[in-house]
Amino acid sequence: MVEPNTRHLKLLFISGAGFFADAYDLFAISIALVFLRQVWSLTASEISLISSAALFGAVIGPFIFGRIGDIFGRKYIYGVEAALLAAGAIVSAFSVNPTMLWITRFILGLGVGGDYPISATLMSEYAPARSRGLFIAGVFSMQGWGIVTAALLGLGLLNARVNPDLAWRVILGFGAVMPALVIYFRRRVHETPRFEYFVKGNVEAQGEPLGTCLGRTWR
Repeated sequence: MVEPNTRHLKLLFISGAGFFADAYDLFAISIALVFLRQVWSLTASEISLISSAALFGAVIGPFIFGRIGDIFGRKYIYGVEAALLAAGAIVSAFSVNPTMLWITRFILGLGVGGDYPISATLMSEYAPARSRGLFIAGVFSMQGWGIVTAALLGLGLLNARVNPDLAWRVILGFGAVMPALVIYFRRRVHETPRFEYFVKGNVEAQGEPLGTCLGRTWR
């Protein structure tokens, strides 16, 4: 039976970073709007669009990325959703009007929705059977840290009396940090043995050790 090792912990961080960013981005917009309302004269409809844009994207994202992952493999699409998260967060932080903001938030939402099925599935397919539940719980627990970070960052900027026009941009832009850190490593992750065996029919991949599937990055 395969026991957890440092490679599993590294994969836990890589997968969990996406869940951290997902929760951070979805929660941070409510904090950013506290500052944004002081800068832009937003209507009720504009506030609703900005607040819900990422959620709409998060609803669509799983169907797109999940389907691609099922057909072509987890590795094929892994890292693309992180790039969307990073790009969406950065561009939204430089928005010049409400329309640009809710469009970029929608794009970011696609990355949020895409990360959920791919990261969770990949972690479950790599984790040892004996501790699979623990690893999956670890990935999902990163959502809590993302929410706490957003709240602490917003509170810190508020207490520091930072210019509101700068504060909301910092809050949204910070959402790019975690996904940007793991894009390279996600692209280095090889296909999971379970996908290779059950979908591609590669019998030799059954029982293949974790290290051979994660490439030289993990050696």
